[in-house]
Amino acid sequence: MNIILEDSIDYKFKIKDFGIDPVNTRIIVTGDNLVFLNKNKIEKEIKGKLKNCQMIKYIKEKNQLFASSSFFVSTSTGVVYKCDSLKKKIVSTIFDLSKTVEFINFTTSGKIVYIDNNKLFTYDTYTKDLKSIRIENNDNNGNYKIFISEENIILKYRKLHEEENTINIFDENLEKIFELKTEKNHIYSSIVGLQYISGTSDGEIEIWDILSGELYNSIKISKSKVSFIEKEAEYYFIGTGSGDLLVTDDKFNVLKKLNVSRNEIIKIHIVNDKIFVLGMENNIYILSLIKENDEKLSLEYREKFLTENGIHKDYLEFFTVDRVSEIENFIRRMEIQKVKFVPKRENIFRAFSDSISSRKVCLLGKDPYFQPNVATGLSFEVKKNSWMDPEVNTSLKNMLKLIYKTYTGTIKDINEIRNEIESNKFVILQPDKIFGNWKEQGVLLINSALTTIENEAGRHHKFWNTFTEDLIEFLSTKNSEIIFLLWGKDAQIFEKNIKNDKIIKHNHPAICGNLENEADFMNGKSFELTKDVIEWLGIK
Repeated sequence: MNIILEDSIDYKFKIKDFGIDPVNTRIIVTGDNLVFLNKNKIEKEIKGKLKNCQMIKYIKEKNQLFASSSFFVSTSTGVVYKCDSLKKKIVSTIFDLSKTVEFINFTTSGKIVYIDNNKLFTYDTYTKDLKSIRIENNDNNGNYKIFISEENIILKYRKLHEEENTINIFDENLEKIFELKTEKNHIYSSIVGLQYISGTSDGEIEIWDILSGELYNSIKISKSKVSFIEKEAEYYFIGTGSGDLLVTDDKFNVLKKLNVSRNEIIKIHIVNDKIFVLGMENNIYILSLIKENDEKLSLEYREKFLTENGIHKDYLEFFTVDRVSEIENFIRRMEIQKVKFVPKRENIFRAFSDSISSRKVCLLGKDPYFQPNVATGLSFEVKKNSWMDPEVNTSLKNMLKLIYKTYTGTIKDINEIRNEIESNKFVILQPDKIFGNWKEQGVLLINSALTTIENEAGRHHKFWNTFTEDLIEFLSTKNSEIIFLLWGKDAQIFEKNIKNDKIIKHNHPAICGNLENEADFMNGKSFELTKDVIEWLGIK
C-alpha cells in the first residue's frame, strides 16, 4: 500500500469541520459559512443562517438504497439544518434549541445527540421522539466529548487538569452497554465490533473488550497523541498530534507513515481511494491510496509520473510505486508548506529524459546550485553565455582549465584561456550551450541530491541519498559501458554502488592547484580518457 499526497486546500476562513459528498466527492466545509467546493474552488457559499456553522455529517435517509446527498449541519446557536449537497441548499430546519449547545453530534440514521443541563439527549428527527438520561458526572468541573460509532454513543468525561477518563457507551435508546474508568486521557474513541478502541494522549491505542469491560491490549504507535481513528476495510487510518497519518492493519501494525500536516490531524475521511485529512492549521489535504494488489493502477501511476516529469521509459523499472510516492510526497509537502526549493519542479528530473543505453558517461555532482533561478536540473550547468561572465564559478573555471589541458597538452591561467576563447584561438561552446551539448552526446549530468532549499546548501542529501545509491547501481547494471566520473569525496562515496567498475575519480574541481598531489583535479584524466566517446569542446 502507498499513500500519495496530491493536493492541499488552504482556506482564508476558519474550518470547523468538513464532509465529503458520497455521490461526487465534493468537499463541503463548515466554519464562518457553509462552503461547497468543486476541484478546490468555491462553488457556492451559504451565509446567513449558516454563519458560524459547526459540525457536518451525512446521514442515511429512510428506506435509502443508494448513497445519500443529505447531511446535517449544526450552528453555534443550537440550530441544526438539513441540507442537500446536490442541490447545494438548506432543505429544512430540523432542530432548534435556541441556545448554545457545546456538545453535539449526529448518528448515521439522523438522530441528534447533545448535552444540556446535565442531561444527555437524543432527538429522532423522523419520529420527533426526544429521550434523555441524567449524567452522573455533574460537578461542572470537567469536560465532555461525544463520539458516535454508527448508532452507538460514546460519552467521555474528564476532570480538569487530570488524565483519567470516565467512558460510558449507550445504544441508540440511551441504554448503557459499557462503562469504564481509564488512567489515560482518551483523545479519540470508536467502537469496532465488540471492542472499544481509543487513542490516548501519549500515543497509544487501547483496545477494550466491551463484554468483559477489561483492557485487552495497549499498543504504542506514536510519540505524540492519537488524535483521530478511522477504519476502512481491513485498515485503520490514524492521525496524530504531530501531523502524521498512520496506516495500520487490524492488529495496529504500522504499514505506512506520512507526515501530512504541520500540526494535529483533527479529522480523516475516506471515499473510495481518496483520503481527506483536516489539519489544525486550517488545511484539508487530499491523498490517493494505491493498494499493492492493484497492478494496473500502480503501473498507470508510475507511467504518469514519468510522463509528467519528462523521464524516459527506460527508468520505469527503477521508479517503483514506493519510490514515486516517497518523492511525490516529499515535493508536494514542500509546495504545500510554501518551502522554496531548487531547481524548479519541472527541472528536477531533466537529466533523465534520455534512454539509459544512450548514456556513455555519468558526471556526478553534489548539490544543485542553491541560489535562486540558477540550478537547471543538470549538474554543474549555468545559464551564462560567456566564459568571461563573472558569475562563472570556480568549479566551472577549473573544468575549463582541465578541458584546455586535455586538448592542448598545456596548463594555462584561466584569464589566458578566456582570452583565447574570445579571439577564437581556442574553440569551445559557451557555458549555456555546452552542458546541453554534452547531454545530447550521451553525458548523464546528475547531482547526488536532486534538490535543496533555496539559499541553503546540502539540505536534502538525507532524503536523496538512498535514491542515488539505488540509481547508480541500476544504471551500472543496465548499461555496462557507462563510465562514472567521481569528483571529490562526496561523489566517491557512491563508488560502492557501481557494478561495472568503469570509474574515473580524482579531486573535486572546486579545490585544485596542487599539481604535486596525484589526485588533484588538474591531474585528473576524466576528459582525456573519455574524449573518444564525448567531444568535450562541444563543437561536433
